[in-house]
Amino acid sequence: MTIIGIVGPCGCGKTLFMTYVAAKAYDLALRQNQFLNIFANYHLKAGWQFCYIGSVEELDKIRNGWFLGDELWLWLDSRCSMKKINKTQSKIIAKGRKRNIEIYYTTQDLGQIDVRIRRNTDLFIYPRLNKQETICRARVEDKHGKLVKSIKFYTRQVFPLYDTDEEVVELDEDEEE
Repeated sequence: MTIIGIVGPCGCGKTLFMTYVAAKAYDLALRQNQFLNIFANYHLKAGWQFCYIGSVEELDKIRNGWFLGDELWLWLDSRCSMKKINKTQSKIIAKGRKRNIEIYYTTQDLGQIDVRIRRNTDLFIYPRLNKQETICRARVEDKHGKLVKSIKFYTRQVFPLYDTDEEVVELDEDEEE
């Protein structure tokens, strides 16, 4: 299990980068006659088979695949560590290796994410779009801030894979109790 945090201000390419990485992994799996389960809290328009996750119960059912959590702080706010969603997420992290889950999440500020998630994040990625939004460059750092690698890709084929204006749905308070 790997947990990867994608961090940066609004409009810097966080969701774009996460979608790009998932698209590459999905395409690679298909070329190898394999299947990659994609779970996401935002809608993908790539023609992929993916499972939309919109509740605590659905989150707990994730197995054998990738979870793409856009603006995850909406679900795992560091100030709400006793909420059901945070407890469920902690359980998923604790059992993640046995569940064979790769977790990717985006946030504008790491301080917004529950400390249990931050401590268990393996890599942090800091994407930046050029002014024309045609190229995305990203720094990949380990949990100690050491540069692991840099990534560059053209955005033209990635933007159509999701709705950049979609707002992540917050979980109902009723579900949290």
